[in-house]
Parts: sequence; C-alpha cells; structure tokens
Amino acid sequence: MAKNQMVLLGKRMMDLATALVTSVEKAGGKNKDVMRIFSDERLATQIGLLFAGAGHFQYPCEINCPELLKGADDDPEKSVYEAVIEDVPKSNNLDVANLEIVPYHKQKEIGVKGPEVRKRAIHLKANWGLSDVPTLFGEDGKGTRMLADFRDKWIIIPGTVILSSSKLGGPLCQLIPLIHWDKKEEIWKIAWSYLSMSYDRVYCLIRVKKTAL
Repeated sequence: MAKNQMVLLGKRMMDLATALVTSVEKAGGKNKDVMRIFSDERLATQIGLLFAGAGHFQYPCEINCPELLKGADDDPEKSVYEAVIEDVPKSNNLDVANLEIVPYHKQKEIGVKGPEVRKRAIHLKANWGLSDVPTLFGEDGKGTRMLADFRDKWIIIPGTVILSSSKLGGPLCQLIPLIHWDKKEEIWKIAWSYLSMSYDRVYCLIRVKKTAL
C-alpha cells in the first residue's frame, strides 16, 4: 500500500471511530458500550473489507472531474497531488444564476483559519466541492454565467481537501480549491491554497439565494 493510501486510510479509520463514539454518547451510552461495539466481530469484518478495498475507493471529485485534481501539480508552490482526503457529493441545487456571497467572518475577525471556514460553510449552506466547479464554470469552461460582482473575490470551495507534497521535498500538506477571475484571460480559473492558512475578507463563500431555493 502506497504512503498516501496509508495516510488516507488512517484518517478514514479515525473518522469512523469518532463517529461511532459520538453516536453512542448521543444515545446516552457509556464507555463500556463503546468498547462492546469495537469488540464486535461484524465491525471487525467491515473494517477488514475497508482495508482490502482501500486502493479502489474513489471520492466524488475523482470520478466527476479528475482533470481538476491534476491542476494541483501546476500551482506556484510546486506541489504534487497525492490523494483526496475529504470531499462532498456534487450538488443537485447549484443554480449559478442565483448565487450570492455569504459572510463567514464574525464582526471583528480579520482572518479565519481554513478548518473553521469549512465548519462555517456547512452551517451557511455554502459547502460546495470540487465536483461543483464544472457547473460553476459552465459549458464553455469560462464561468460566463457567474456574476461580475464576484470577480474581485477568491471563492473558497471548502468541501474538498487534498493531500499534497512538494516537488522540493518537505512534509505533506493539505490544500483546498479556490476559484478566481483571471483579468487577463477573462475567465474563471481554479487554484489551490493551504488549508492551514488564515482567510481574510478577500476570500468568500457563495451559496444559492434563499429566495431561489
């Protein structure tokens, strides 16, 4: 198993364990109930199947728009795409003509760290993933239906996180996609940014207007 697959599988296992513990606690269970679940042979079997199929699992963006993932290899930081580690399904209610910018900064905040932006995006119904980018860009791939009001912003696509390594060496890092307006070419483009970065008000989230839902 490749290194990136091991990291990805480890994260999935941690997510699974956390979800199980949280579910038991919400149901009023105690530590002994959690231990009983983890000792269940059926759960062990399912975990074994997860290990066996680790190399075959694909996230939505790996199926819907793999070409956008390859673009991470061309970013200014000389990163190399390794694996998708979080993703959301393609939305069925993304109406490009009825989008609005939704604030995610609190009153006195200058910047918000990426992980917190992602949490707020879910609450604000602005949690788009990489699979939604082709819809935003439209059939011509240029995003001509996107409002001109958005062109001075960098739009965060918070639902997808990838693991990346540097061509120059160093530790693995997590990146999230952004889309931005290229004034010279007059088209929308995709870029990648560090999840750990603090995002100021130049960066925004978008959602479908409530009146359009």
